Amino acid sequence: MKSQAFPIAWTWLHDLEFQNAIRLRLFRREISDGEVAAVFGKVKARTKQGIYRLSMVPSEAFIEAERRVEI
Repeated sequence: MKSQAFPIAWTWLHDLEFQNAIRLRLFRREISDGEVAAVFGKVKARTKQGIYRLSMVPSEAFIEAERRVEI
């Protein structure tokens, strides 16, 4: 990821899905509390480093995505 020429967009939806996935692994006892903290810390650090860029997704994008699924 560090070799990317541009930051990776990170939206509230990415954040929600990522947190759900990590917490599911914790619930299943596949990872420890310490590993959860480390993973979340890495995402925060990468955001500060500019590897991820917090981005807003216009609501029209969701409307268009839903429309395309109906086709």
